[in-house]
Amino acid sequence: MKLILVLILILLLLLIVVIYYNREHFVFKKVPLAQNTNIDKYDLGLLKNIRKNRNLYSIKNEYKLNQMSKILKKIKDKSPYYGLEFKKQSFVLPSIMVNLFLSKLNSIAYRENIDRPFQKFNLHQFELIESYYNQNYDIKKFELFIKVYRKNKDYYFNTYLEVIQNSYNEFFFIDCKVMGILMEHSLVFGNRFKPYEKKYYDSIDKSYNFKTLKKFIRKKKDEMNDYKCFLKNSRTKFDCISPDPNGLVGVWDKPCKSNFECPFYKKNKNYPNNRGRCINGKCELPIGCERVGYTFFAEKPLCHNCNKGNCSGIDCNRCCDNSSKKDYAFLNDFSNRYQFRNILKAKGLKVNGLNL
Repeated sequence: MKLILVLILILLLLLIVVIYYNREHFVFKKVPLAQNTNIDKYDLGLLKNIRKNRNLYSIKNEYKLNQMSKILKKIKDKSPYYGLEFKKQSFVLPSIMVNLFLSKLNSIAYRENIDRPFQKFNLHQFELIESYYNQNYDIKKFELFIKVYRKNKDYYFNTYLEVIQNSYNEFFFIDCKVMGILMEHSLVFGNRFKPYEKKYYDSIDKSYNFKTLKKFIRKKKDEMNDYKCFLKNSRTKFDCISPDPNGLVGVWDKPCKSNFECPFYKKNKNYPNNRGRCINGKCELPIGCERVGYTFFAEKPLCHNCNKGNCSGIDCNRCCDNSSKKDYAFLNDFSNRYQFRNILKAKGLKVNGLNL
């Protein structure tokens, strides 16, 4: 008798554990077993057949942004066409490209086993941003947004894709990113919320509409197009800053837009000036510096009022440090320094402090 009671207790504990680990945020209901067996006509109490019911509206098991990003990274292909230059040209977006993306997305999401039973992603909307063409290799490149969702889920994902189509109609996904989440209520109800409801939902809605995303992407692309590699013949940042077989490392730089991007702007503290500013995209550099790119430099600059011994010639002026007694020497700075000669004299500094 005791043995039977022990077995019953063990079975009950096992059942409680099974129910606990399968609760997950779902509503449960009794449904028929496989092969339409009629065992379900009996009331078995705790032993009844419990299945997850995803058709009822309940708390949802959603993909997180990092989970979606992980899936999209696995869609990216190792394309042989990285680094090629393209020119803008209008093309019709092949529908098979969108279908291929959905197929890859669902295949990888299924293997990731994040949510069981698996619910596939569906297409809600897509929009072509820009298309390009490389005439030498007869290659097209497309930039587009695709919005995807899963049935009975709250999250709609905005994704950004860059896809290459070669002359054999092969597609290579060279960039796949999740750009944001759009809540289901935004698509269904639009602006028909009451003010207090809209304020609440806006606070949790991480959505980006296509217009905003397009503006963001174009801004980033314009910034990237400004960059160039100096000291090496490279088109990408990674290739530029990576050592070549001879150990040469390039400088990845873009034109300056603000004075504060320049390393020597207003570094001279002994008299009023704005030397070292950004001029036509290039930073003004002190005498003695060798320009590398737009904002970088090589060689030590020359300074006024150096008292350096054991040296000869122009190198005696390479004494610049954080000392407030030294000013960087700029081209044609004599007139500006002479204008404030009384300030310099009060500090015990020479107007022309170069040792020549």
